[in-house]
Amino acid sequence: MDTPELPPNQVAADTSAHTPPFVNDSGALLEGSIAEIETIELGGVTQTVILRGASLANPVLLFLHGGPGTSEFSLVRQRCPELEELFTVAHWEQRGSGLSYHEDIDPETMTLAQIVEDAAELTRSLCERFEKPKIYVMGHSWGTLVGANLVHKYPELFEAYIGFGHVASTLRSEQVGYDWLIAQLTEAGDHENLERFSALPRPDETIETFEEWNTYLREHRPLCQKYGGGNSHYEEWDTEKIITMYDETPEYGVKGSERVMLPGLMFSIEHLLSAFVFQDLFKSLTEFKLPMYIMNGVHDYQTAHQVAYEYYEAISAPKKRFISFERSAHTPFYDEPERFMQVVREIIAERRGAL
Repeated sequence: MDTPELPPNQVAADTSAHTPPFVNDSGALLEGSIAEIETIELGGVTQTVILRGASLANPVLLFLHGGPGTSEFSLVRQRCPELEELFTVAHWEQRGSGLSYHEDIDPETMTLAQIVEDAAELTRSLCERFEKPKIYVMGHSWGTLVGANLVHKYPELFEAYIGFGHVASTLRSEQVGYDWLIAQLTEAGDHENLERFSALPRPDETIETFEEWNTYLREHRPLCQKYGGGNSHYEEWDTEKIITMYDETPEYGVKGSERVMLPGLMFSIEHLLSAFVFQDLFKSLTEFKLPMYIMNGVHDYQTAHQVAYEYYEAISAPKKRFISFERSAHTPFYDEPERFMQVVREIIAERRGAL
């Protein structure tokens, strides 16, 4: 994998940033493991990939974070460290996100189509470097939108697709989420929030601008979390605490949330949110040529469980499976990490048995 020099204004250029090695019980470097932060030019833009795995003999997994612009490396490492025991994981910071944000990125290149092409280019590089004919790909939320387009266009590169918090029809999902939240606020007698939220129009085709969607989401998402349908089904989820995790993650260096997480998040939302909210995969992506695994929290009202299941029913694939997480909302690996990893192990075993 090429490692070109970082542009001088790239936030990743903190020399204190590092990723801890894998060690054995004696504290010695674990033979055959990998723990590296690498830069690679994808689509003409320098981007960052954190490569971690206990054994290079394992299959390779490309992880596509959500957002747009929400690097999830810190949270994945905290909740599902076993992922790096089962795979060599390529934690990719997508164009304009996290460690791949820098000020000279042309906003005109911040498109879903370009990010899909970046992912394909990265996948080919991973296959070549690790001598794998195919790899796995896993996406969360926005990452499922990238991932579904990616495997639909380039199925020959992938062993299987795993998506959770799945995007299907953003508009239909937001309508389900709106109706659910109105019902929750009414049942709870939360008159102040009910009055404020119900003053917003129910999402429909007339909401067209970034500003309109941003206004709606800024109201819906915190209340959705409060009532158990947001990022987590549980009150312990604290967005500010999640963000500050980047200050404690060595891969992001000093003041990671300020230098890395937030600038990339705001840049990506500004330029990609419209691409996100106008998606309808029912109309564009229903026929796949590889195994498709879709997982959703029953309590997810950001990418509604019922809409994700309807999408699963609509797709055709050589093998497909839908897994519901009964105690999860939008982020099953956070709410039910043990069951999440159990399902991942099942998928690996199933694919090995199919070879």
